[in-house]
Amino acid sequence: MSIISILLIFFILFLSIYIIYNRFCYFSKRSIPSPPVRSILFGHLSDLWSAKSYSEQLHQWTQQYGSVYGIFEGTRPVYVISDINFIEEIFIKQFARFHSRRVTLTNRVLGEKNFNVLTAYISQL
Repeated sequence: MSIISILLIFFILFLSIYIIYNRFCYFSKRSIPSPPVRSILFGHLSDLWSAKSYSEQLHQWTQQYGSVYGIFEGTRPVYVISDINFIEEIFIKQFARFHSRRVTLTNRVLGEKNFNVLTAYISQL
């Protein structure tokens, strides 16, 4: 192997590690509590899959980290919010500012755009 190939491999490796590290510092940079990540590929999904119940695990983390905390679905950061006043602020009072909701698996499987209030697309009046 030439020196350029070796340098290129090290550069790509370093860049990959930097990007992954930066991604998993998302919540700590914003001072948002988060459970420790055990899997680089799956984030907190491995904890949720191994738990007795998905909702029980989220409830346990809510008791431990508070009403607003973050988890990773793979490498995607996701906010978990259980404060009813904060949810009202986001989904009712400031709805237009939070327009980029992702399409959930249930929406993709069932093919419905307005499946539930959390993923609803409402046209402006």
